Amino acid sequence: QAQKKELRGSMAALLKTLQPADLDAQNAYIAEKVLAHPRFLAARSVCFYANPRKDASLIPAEVDCTSILLQALRSGHCSCSIPRIFGDTMIMLQVPSEKSLNSFPLNKWGIPEPPEDSPEAEAPDLILVPGLAFDESYRRLGRGKGFYDSFIRATKARASQAGRVPPFLLGLAFAQQIVRAVPAGDFDERLDELVVGAPACPESRPLQAQPL
Repeated sequence: QAQKKELRGSMAALLKTLQPADLDAQNAYIAEKVLAHPRFLAARSVCFYANPRKDASLIPAEVDCTSILLQALRSGHCSCSIPRIFGDTMIMLQVPSEKSLNSFPLNKWGIPEPPEDSPEAEAPDLILVPGLAFDESYRRLGRGKGFYDSFIRATKARASQAGRVPPFLLGLAFAQQIVRAVPAGDFDERLDELVVGAPACPESRPLQAQPL
């Protein structure tokens, strides 16, 4: 836990230093890769995540997934869902259209959430996963609440009970978020693959923020 706390602090500080041009370039690169990914193209149900609309400084920068979600909604390619937090639990609720997404209320972090009575996500084929840090073994460090790990475990269990293939876990990361090793415990879910941004400047691929 101490290692995780230290890495969260150093990564949060690093992410605050990233320049807008670098973030824009990486976000565009990642969106292009996700939208052309075979798993995305084959998916009928995808779990996205939404980014803050305001007061984005309340949380460190993370890959822009909203733009990918908007393109999926406009194309009608798949059933789309995003998280809503109920106490200590995260569930995925459906986003029927771009208009409904724009009307969703914002939570305390400025992130849009579907209304409580929205339908739950259809059995997902693909989950796009954010994080603070990642490594080349596809381990992920979240913000410490365990929302995604719990959701992924529950979703895998439901898929197993129904005889379905579990969802593919695709992490989205800025180049600066890749570290030598993410400290992981027994309950930390490993991703299946990472899409990593290509920074605008070669020198913006630092790994020095990691004490591990």
